[in-house]
Amino acid sequence: MKLGSIIRTLRLERGFTLKELAERARLSVSFLNDIEKGRSKPSLETLINISRVLQTTPAVLLNEDCMQVAEEDKESWYGSKVVRVPVFRETSLNKSYDEMVFSKDNASSYEMVVMEKEENEEKLFFLYSPEDSMSISRIHKGDLVLIKKADLLEDGEIGAFWLPEQGVIIRRYFQYESIMILQADSSHYRPVVIYPHSDYRVIGKAVKVLSKIK
Repeated sequence: MKLGSIIRTLRLERGFTLKELAERARLSVSFLNDIEKGRSKPSLETLINISRVLQTTPAVLLNEDCMQVAEEDKESWYGSKVVRVPVFRETSLNKSYDEMVFSKDNASSYEMVVMEKEENEEKLFFLYSPEDSMSISRIHKGDLVLIKKADLLEDGEIGAFWLPEQGVIIRRYFQYESIMILQADSSHYRPVVIYPHSDYRVIGKAVKVLSKIK
């Protein structure tokens, strides 16, 4: 059975329409339709996204009959690697930052993502977005946000931060002289202004987002 036929069969078994699977795998309907009909070849990351939604693995999608597809696409996959990244649930607001240990021992689950080979996977982990503050940037409440640990961000970058009264939040970072401003997309959330000597932590930079499966 060919790759597209396997995807279509599993999609129907799971009760997904073409549109539903495309939306959850972050693909266009036309591209997914072309994959199912064998007219287009998915990237490794696309395969992982499709398999995640279909609750299977890329290995199941790439059976022996499909290995030629992988062989033909290996040049486009060169320089990438599949990384198993820990996932952490929403953190309790009454915890201090020192109690939030983002280590693999405390992970609630894992997600597979495609990253550049030189990327240090030890610095990567997923957090659940606690709110809809960054919806214009397509980060919604409950989405998995891939975070790369960092102490500093550049102006305009989206990152995860810890504040004593709010816990973990995701905002866009701006620096104005000695003041740090954390800006939400939504007007329902006021900008967070952090002055020198304030109690806060920069957790890391947002790298990519996986939409939650509804």
